[in-house]
Amino acid sequence: MKTLCDFEDPFIKRSGCKPVWINRATFESLNKFASDNEKDVKDIIEYLVVLALNNHERKIEEKISFDLESV
Repeated sequence: MKTLCDFEDPFIKRSGCKPVWINRATFESLNKFASDNEKDVKDIIEYLVVLALNNHERKIEEKISFDLESV
């Protein structure tokens, strides 16, 4: 039986990063969104997760704005 470490995975090679598993349909939509905006999928995912966690920790009730240009 193989473990995740047995596979060549560019996400695992990033220093200090772990793989994140998401629904296939969600990934396909995200991949198309990234391609349409000429961005890297991993950068968009990281941006959205950090944004969500920061807003949750600070209990921000305002609407969230996405700045994809900075990604």
